[in-house]
Amino acid sequence: MHKPGTVYIGVAPRFTNDSVKRSFKRACQLAGIENFRFHDFRHTFVTNMRRAGKQDRAIMAITGHKTMAMLMRYDSVDEDDLKRVVTDKPIGKNCTNITHGEADRKESVP
Repeated sequence: MHKPGTVYIGVAPRFTNDSVKRSFKRACQLAGIENFRFHDFRHTFVTNMRRAGKQDRAIMAITGHKTMAMLMRYDSVDEDDLKRVVTDKPIGKNCTNITHGEADRKESVP
């Protein structure tokens, strides 16, 4: 029988919400991790799925977000993400990847 506040791993109910919270807090202490909440994994999941190129609607279906605005609250963009956007080659056969210097040379050639 399902008990409220119980997390089921496999078949047997072995962990309660409180025991998971205590274990997580203790693991963070032992690892020297500060200012990290269990809920932060939700942010990490959304960000990693976006970085892996997964569709927003698929991520929303998994996380239960009903609006794009809420999904975006969980998606983190850092400096490495911005660098990838401007340095990665575009996807698609009709796309070109021209550096500034190459564009100048092409415009000046008759």
